[in-house]
Amino acid sequence: MAQPAGADRTARAPGAVREVMANRWDRIALASVLAGVIVRIIWGLVIHPPFDYLYSDMGAYVERAQRLAAGAGL
Repeated sequence: MAQPAGADRTARAPGAVREVMANRWDRIALASVLAGVIVRIIWGLVIHPPFDYLYSDMGAYVERAQRLAAGAGL
């Protein structure tokens, strides 16, 4: 039975990550994902903090959640 491409790489666990990351495009993809995560964290917590942009019903949901987290009832 024919094995899928790359099956021999996954069989060897210890060096599998190193071997996969040897491909230039894999490194570029990983760097892109990490850059996106960093940008998203900075955007969500520094540039556009969520508590500064609470509107109408969303503000009420957050207020209730904060009261519940503090131990108060609904």
